[in-house]
Amino acid sequence: KQQTTNAQRVAAALENLGPTFVKFGQALSSRPDIVPQSLAAALAKLQDDMEPFDTDLAKDIVLRELLKKNLERGSLQGGDVVAER
Repeated sequence: KQQTTNAQRVAAALENLGPTFVKFGQALSSRPDIVPQSLAAALAKLQDDMEPFDTDLAKDIVLRELLKKNLERGSLQGGDVVAER
């Protein structure tokens, strides 16, 4: 059985945490001057070795989060039209 390295575990954890953390890992993978080379290499797998993510689900998440933020700030009024699907 092949052992998992700490760098691989970090990459897997970021993937499990979701798209925002994946983007963070992708950014770090391009900065071997900041992170160890082994971690940069493991994070590089987040660039192109990812499971596909459903586009409709992504749109729903973004819309829901934007609505939530706007409602919390009071930016939207009851009759405002936000988006049509």
